[in-house]
Amino acid sequence: MNQPTPTTARLTRLVFVVVVVAVAITMIVAAIVMSTGLGPKVVIPGPLSAPHALLTDSCVSCHTAEMDATKGILHGIINSELNIRDSGLCLDCHDLGEHAMQAHALSPATLEVYAQEIAVQQALTGAAPIGIALPPHSDRGEFACAVCHIEHEGRRSNLKAMTEAQCQSCHSIQFDSFHGGHPEFDGYPYRRRLRIAFDHASHIYHSFLTKEQGKAPTSCTDCHIDDATGDFMMTASFEQSCAQCHDKDVHASARSDGAGVAFFTLPAIDTMALDDAGIGIGQWPADSGVAEGEITPFMRLMLAGDPETLNDLRTIDELDMLDLQDATDEQLAAVSRIVWSIKALALEFTDEGHVAIVRRIASALGVESAQALSPHLLGGLSRSLLRECVEAWLPELEEELAQRASGEDPPTDLLEDALFEEIDATGQNWSSLGGWYRDDMEFALRYRPTGHGDAFLRAWADLAAAWPESGQPVLDAFTEPDAVGQCLRCHSVDQIGSGMLQVNWQARRPMDANGA
Repeated sequence: MNQPTPTTARLTRLVFVVVVVAVAITMIVAAIVMSTGLGPKVVIPGPLSAPHALLTDSCVSCHTAEMDATKGILHGIINSELNIRDSGLCLDCHDLGEHAMQAHALSPATLEVYAQEIAVQQALTGAAPIGIALPPHSDRGEFACAVCHIEHEGRRSNLKAMTEAQCQSCHSIQFDSFHGGHPEFDGYPYRRRLRIAFDHASHIYHSFLTKEQGKAPTSCTDCHIDDATGDFMMTASFEQSCAQCHDKDVHASARSDGAGVAFFTLPAIDTMALDDAGIGIGQWPADSGVAEGEITPFMRLMLAGDPETLNDLRTIDELDMLDLQDATDEQLAAVSRIVWSIKALALEFTDEGHVAIVRRIASALGVESAQALSPHLLGGLSRSLLRECVEAWLPELEEELAQRASGEDPPTDLLEDALFEEIDATGQNWSSLGGWYRDDMEFALRYRPTGHGDAFLRAWADLAAAWPESGQPVLDAFTEPDAVGQCLRCHSVDQIGSGMLQVNWQARRPMDANGA
C-alpha cells in the first residue's frame, strides 16, 4: 500500500485549513450582511410577482425560516426542499378549501374517484396507462404550493400559469410533450370555435367529480345521438343532455335571490346630495337608496334614442349615483335629467305600452320601422302590470311631468310612508315558472325565463348581437357570471362581418358546410 508523502500530507492539511477558513469567513460575512438592511435583498433569489410585490420587505410572511438564522440564509441562497410549512403561510391569505394542499385541492376520496374514472376510460379505449410520479410531499400526501406556483420570477410572472414540464412533474405519460410524441388530433385545431361552449375535461373534473356527483354520463350516447344516416354523431337536445344539471340555471332558481332579470327599475339615487345642490327630482321612493338598483341595460338602450340623454348617460358612466358627494355640478345636472328621462319613459310605457317600447328601441338602433323588430322583445308584457308598477312607485307622475314641462321642477318628495308588498309575497312566487312580476323591494319590473330557449331572452341577445355598438350593455349583461338564464355561458358568439355578431343557438349539424 502506498503511503502519502510528507509533501502530500502537508498539502491536504493546507487545503482543509483553507476550506475551513473560507467557510468561516463566508458565514461571518453572511452574518454581518444579514444584520444590515441589505441582508434580505442579498438572499432573495429574484423579484416577487406583482400580486406579492408588497411583501418584499417581509420575508417571514411567506417563509417559516427566520432570515437572521443560518437556515434562513441557506433557505434564501440554496433551492432547498419544498417546505410544507411555508405553504401553510400561503393559506393565511388564500382560502382554497379544506383540502388546499392535496393535489388540485381535492379530497383524497375525490382523487380516488377521478383515478377510477381514468382507469375505466383507459380500459374502454385501450389507451396506454398514465403513470403518476410524486414530487416531495408530506406523509399525509400534502404538496407544497411551490410545486406548481413558482415565486421570485419577476413582476410580470404569472403564478397560475402551468407549463408542460410542471404538469409532467406529476403526470408522466408515454410521450415527451403535446408537441412531441402525442397522437395526432384529428381535425384539430378546429376551423372555427365550438357553437356550444363545452369542454369534456372541465365538466368531468369540476362538475361530475365535485359539484354534481352521481350525475355523470355513463356513455357517449348519454349526450350524443347519431343522425338519420347513422354516419354522424350529433349533440343531443338540452333536455336530454344538459337539463338535469342546468335547468335551474335557466329558470334563475339557482341564484341566491331567485330573482328574474330586471327590465325597468327606479335606480338608487343620492337624493341628499341633489338637495344640497338645490336640484329637485319630484317623487322618488325613499327606499330605492337601500335597494341599490341600477339603470338596466334595457333601459339604457331605450333612453339612448335621445342624443341628449345618451350624452348624460356617458357623463355618469363612472359615477355611483348612490354616492354623489364628490360629483361635479355637471354630473349632478346629468343625474337629474336622467331621472326625469326615466319618468318620461315610465309615462310612455303606461300610456302607449308596447308601441312606446318598440319605438324607443327602434330610435336607439336607427331602425326606420319598428315592425322590423321581434315581437318577443316585449315578452308578453301587459299594460296593466306597467300601470300597477308606476302607480305604486310614482303616484303623481303625470302631474309632475306636466309641472316640469311648464318650466318648474317639483321639489324632491321621498315616499317614505308608501306601503309596498314584500318581494316574496305574491309576484315572484306567482311567476316561478316564468313571466313578468313586480318587485317592490328593488322597485323593478322583472322577467323570469320560461325555460330553455326562452323567446324573450333570445330575442334580446339576438338584437344586442346584431347591433353590438348600441346593444353592448345588453350583451355584457348576458355574459355576466350570474346572468339570468345563463344563455351565453354555453352559446358562443361569432363575428359575421360588418361589425355584426351572431349567437350560436344550435350545435353543429352534418349539413353545415365544410364541417365547421
